[in-house]
Amino acid sequence: AKAYLDREIKKEIKKAKKQKVDHLIIATNANLRVNHITDLEALKPSEINTLQIWHREKLELLLYEHFFLCNFYFGKPQYPAFIPPSIFFEEDHEKLFLKSLVGRDAEIDSISNKIKSAKITIIHAPGGHGKSHFLYRLAQKLDETSDSQILCVRTFLRDIHDASQEELSTTRSFILIIDDADRALEDFRKLIGIARSVDSIRVVAACRSSGIPILEQEINNQRISQYSIDELVSLDDDVLRNLLLRSSGKNKLDRIDEIIERLDHVPYLIVQYGRSIQ
Repeated sequence: AKAYLDREIKKEIKKAKKQKVDHLIIATNANLRVNHITDLEALKPSEINTLQIWHREKLELLLYEHFFLCNFYFGKPQYPAFIPPSIFFEEDHEKLFLKSLVGRDAEIDSISNKIKSAKITIIHAPGGHGKSHFLYRLAQKLDETSDSQILCVRTFLRDIHDASQEELSTTRSFILIIDDADRALEDFRKLIGIARSVDSIRVVAACRSSGIPILEQEINNQRISQYSIDELVSLDDDVLRNLLLRSSGKNKLDRIDEIIERLDHVPYLIVQYGRSIQ
């Protein structure tokens, strides 16, 4: 394997130099000795900043730091409680109607900045006003701007303490997102307890506005001072009109303002009505 890799890496280096690559990682399923890796990494030319060889043992160590991947790709039997947003929100795609919600960019920027300094961040709004979709968009923003790994919590699945010890690597930092936290109070309680005791973990929770007192009480009971509570602002009528048109697939609707008024300006109901039109 070493002789084969020697030839193939030289080919990759040639392409990397041509494409002006700064950092080159070669992943191989071969079992290599330390002296093999040293010899292969010594092939690095001056035009490339770093050349790393990830062999089987290295790949296995990296994989075990990502509990979700072990289950998702390799069938590890324990069902993970912490999963990437792309998977978590894909499961809720029908409910969220992900491509339609607009008008939240300023709030997403504001709250993503607060998360940098807050141990616990709570986002709330009345039912049907887009909390789950806001979390989806926020997770995308955090993934682009934060050094932490962003994971969502599957509630009522397994004990959160056990899951955190098995699934969260001690060498990484995490932002853990829990939706409908007021309905999963035991999981929320354990989650913020973990965040309080582990410096590298922060929590973002969403709930209905009616659930704020009980979540704030849990935070105060655990004497967590670094937290923020933000209410999502109501979407204005221009945004709701756009939402209705996009969900209905129409360029124009008769009596659109009357429809929005009858649906109490609730985004979720507007999307469902638009879908029925479509």
